[in-house]
Amino acid sequence: MEEKLHIKIKRSFVQMFTGETVSFFALFLAGYFYAFILGPNDYGVWQTAKVFISYSIVFTFSLPFVMRRDFVMLRAEGRHEEAKKIADLVFTYELFLTPLISLGLILYSIFFIDNYLLKLSMITVGMIYVSQFIGGYGNLLAKGLNNYNLLKKASILNGILTILTIPIVYFCGIKSLFVSTVVIAIINSVFYYINRPFNFNLFWDNKLFKALLIISFPLYLQDISSTIFDSVDRLIIAKYLNFSEVGYYSLSSLVIIPLRLLISSFSVVLFTQLNEKYGFSNANHVVEKHVIIPHKILSVLFPPLLGVAVILLPPIVSFFYLNIL
Repeated sequence: MEEKLHIKIKRSFVQMFTGETVSFFALFLAGYFYAFILGPNDYGVWQTAKVFISYSIVFTFSLPFVMRRDFVMLRAEGRHEEAKKIADLVFTYELFLTPLISLGLILYSIFFIDNYLLKLSMITVGMIYVSQFIGGYGNLLAKGLNNYNLLKKASILNGILTILTIPIVYFCGIKSLFVSTVVIAIINSVFYYINRPFNFNLFWDNKLFKALLIISFPLYLQDISSTIFDSVDRLIIAKYLNFSEVGYYSLSSLVIIPLRLLISSFSVVLFTQLNEKYGFSNANHVVEKHVIIPHKILSVLFPPLLGVAVILLPPIVSFFYLNIL
């Protein structure tokens, strides 16, 4: 007997939320201690460099998201071979693209960045591109297969490793943070590779690639705009103020993470579960039930929630600024 959809969503959400909660507390504690140990300037330099990790999306054309969307839908229809081809094509594209991005960023950092600490930070980011590749791809596959138990384990592992870096950074300084971050990314990739649902194969089809690009273009524009607006503030502060201000700003922004935690966990689970169940359907009642009505409900709920957040954030930020910094 097939498990009811709402039960699957509830179980998957609990698994996803559990892992993300552990990861959040680890990132929160690590962010605080990193800033305390390193000081606002060094912490700010690292936070500025980390912005460019998210900018790798510029070169992916949002193909990984299209893969995640179509992979689960095609498998639900029994078209496993087509789903595997899309997964292999995206893997091949990223496999050849990622080292080029990494090498370009590392060379740029070596020859064109004068600030020594920023140079090391950007080189580290370039190394992260390569070391987290398999981990990122495995994460997408796990979501596409609704394997939230694996995602939970990966998040908990990442959280534990992040906590373990705190004493290392305390005794060894910022360079140990760079090394630890790359090592964690490698361990994460090894974890996903060991738990891969199938072998990763090289595959290319120009016709399929062009079709995916056409589908991904609107998503690509959305991803680019959201990525820029989500990170450009740190770059502006670094450019027109200094890295110390970026450090203060980054630490205070940690309070936003709990607000995102519940929403992000639920949205990921809901998207893949509904896509698996109804993604192949074009019926009006399905679109209305799972797209139009939820957005109407959210449009009513979010304004007051955002209003409360606007009221509460200033005293919360002030508390952290005065009592922690």
